[in-house]
Parts: sequence; C-alpha cells; structure tokens
Amino acid sequence: MKRIATIVENGRVVGLVHGPDACDQRILVNGKEWRFDFDEYGGPLWLRKDGEPRQCQNPNKAVWRRWEGWHKRWRALKAKSENDGTHGQTPHNPTL
Repeated sequence: MKRIATIVENGRVVGLVHGPDACDQRILVNGKEWRFDFDEYGGPLWLRKDGEPRQCQNPNKAVWRRWEGWHKRWRALKAKSENDGTHGQTPHNPTL
C-alpha cells in the first residue's frame, strides 16, 4: 500500500490515507486493452471498461505474460525508489 494523502488539522498530522500500490493500470495485449488495479499482496484485480471488477479474474496466458513484464518493471522501480530515499513510493505507470 502507498500513502495517497495526509490529513492535517491545525498543523498536526492526524491521519494517513493508503491505497493500492498501482491503480488504474493498463496493458495492451493483441490490440485489446486490459485494465487492472494492482495490490502488492493481492496481485492484479482485472477490471471492466467501467472500472468494476471483471467476472473472470483468470485471463489467458498472453495477458499474464504481458502483466508479468509490467510487474517486473514495477518491482525494479520500487526497489530503486526504496534505495533513493523516496520511501517506496512507486509511479502509476512504470516504464524503464
């Protein structure tokens, strides 16, 4: 989970809002766009065009191969951000 917002009252931090590590992600497989939200512990949640979860959460092998490439880039960027002092905050669209 990454911090999305910090709640401040009278100059004091009173709360933190956390969310999935990577929301509203997309990969293109054979001309079709596959949308997903990614959670580091739960993996991808495949979404329909309207943003609701797909009924089938087990796409074909080509989709998983493309997603594995996305995940590899995400892990590399996360490791880099942890080493450079940005406290594990990762970009929404990892590209190298």
